[in-house]
Amino acid sequence: MVLGEAIMFFLNACELEKNLAFRTLTAYSSDLAQFINIVGPRSENDPALVTPPLLHAFVSELKNTRRLSDSSIRRKVAVVRRFFKFLEQRDLIGSNPFRKANFSFRQRVRLPPVLNQQEIGAILSISKGSLAHAVQQVSPTSKIRRKHFVMVRDNALIELLFYTGARVGEIVKLNLQDCNLANGYVKFDGKGRRDRIVHLSCSPVMSALDLYLRMRIHGKCDEKALFLNVRGKRLSVYGIEKRVSVCASKANLKRRITPHVFRHTMATMMLENGADLRSVQEILGHASIRTTQIYTHISCEHRRQAMIQHHPRNLLWM
Repeated sequence: MVLGEAIMFFLNACELEKNLAFRTLTAYSSDLAQFINIVGPRSENDPALVTPPLLHAFVSELKNTRRLSDSSIRRKVAVVRRFFKFLEQRDLIGSNPFRKANFSFRQRVRLPPVLNQQEIGAILSISKGSLAHAVQQVSPTSKIRRKHFVMVRDNALIELLFYTGARVGEIVKLNLQDCNLANGYVKFDGKGRRDRIVHLSCSPVMSALDLYLRMRIHGKCDEKALFLNVRGKRLSVYGIEKRVSVCASKANLKRRITPHVFRHTMATMMLENGADLRSVQEILGHASIRTTQIYTHISCEHRRQAMIQHHPRNLLWM
């Protein structure tokens, strides 16, 4: 079996057996195509002829010639490592070259951006807009105006993004049947196709979703999608990012705010308010608790900055 065929076999197994998401499979395919491009000609395109020195040559090419960051190289090496482990488990190679290849990368912890209470409060306040006027337009016979629909939808969207900490891709995939206000929960199709349920126990969030569902466009539209654009189609990732950006701009926030910033902010604030790490992991849908632990670093950094900026002893120059 040549290297290209082995990689296709691996990717098919990842899709059928591991149930990996399309975006993950695409990333795997890209990383392994790069591996073939660099290592293939030096190993006669035979995975059994890939040696530890060739693996080191692969890393050296990424680092010195293509100038990739350590984090990018580490991710690519992890994919190639999974590939060779798969071949070893299927007895398609005699020896796994990674067993005698050691790599070390600088581990940089990059803290994701978060909002403070004043900033998230400003965004939530702006998203509500003039809802009192929009509520007056809701009746079985009234004509739903575009601006009222957008205003109500955006309020429900912002509230749900921040409350659940969901990924923007998860919000996009939500269908009407996934939002159960009667029983107070939302069901997400998470990363790696792992379903999870997030319970709704906040009155403003429930009210925002209830009002949106009452004003939601019916008839000639996507009857499944929860969040619609003004043309009645499923709201896209770009559409959600745009609405968040517009709302942040109206709140006079100068920095770039994305839906993922809401996720980081929600997780950080939950930990700061006493939530246990395991619960936050389950709410966010992280496969590993190590991913969730990044937010403990953010909490510690916030406390450190608070001591520096607000402790009275630091303000007394004596």
